[in-house]
Amino acid sequence: MRASARLLALLALLLASCGDGQREVAPPPADPAGEPAVDAAADAGSAPAEAGAESPEQPAAPTPGDQALTTAGADPPMLPPRPADQEEALDELEPWKRLDGPPAFEAVIPWQEAHQHLGKRMAVEGRIVRSYNSGRACFLNFAEDWKGKFHGVIFASSFPEYAGPPEQLFLDKRIRLIGKISEHQGAPQIVIEEPRQILVLDD
Repeated sequence: MRASARLLALLALLLASCGDGQREVAPPPADPAGEPAVDAAADAGSAPAEAGAESPEQPAAPTPGDQALTTAGADPPMLPPRPADQEEALDELEPWKRLDGPPAFEAVIPWQEAHQHLGKRMAVEGRIVRSYNSGRACFLNFAEDWKGKFHGVIFASSFPEYAGPPEQLFLDKRIRLIGKISEHQGAPQIVIEEPRQILVLDD
């Protein structure tokens, strides 16, 4: 009884020692030349494709049009021509008006007719025969008997915009005054707010 118990204990010990041991992996078999065999599955990606075998899809080559759009430094594609209605719209555009030019007016008249065009923007021509600076305003008169007659007025706030005293600059000069004709104390006048409203016609 004791002998069989010892035999069972010995078998159990042997089985336990076999379970804890590591299994040895056999090396790959060598080919006849003595070189180890290469795993076919690992070398499948580097092996040349056989004739007739299907290869992975390759991206399509760009067309000449696509290449012109993607190549650095290439000329941009030509834009389609404008429709006829757009060309006509461009022709109808007007250029910007020059701010340093004379303002617009309806007509050129002699100073003697200014009273007939009250409220209108006109260009009034004549020679300045008399001028007066009160310190608050400069009056440019077209007649020696200036009372009730057409004249131009430049207020003192605009004096710095002129190259000299206005009463001296325009005296004895034939000029054109451009502006809206208004009335002050029964006399027609043009208030000159900026130098471009006065054009010297002769010296």
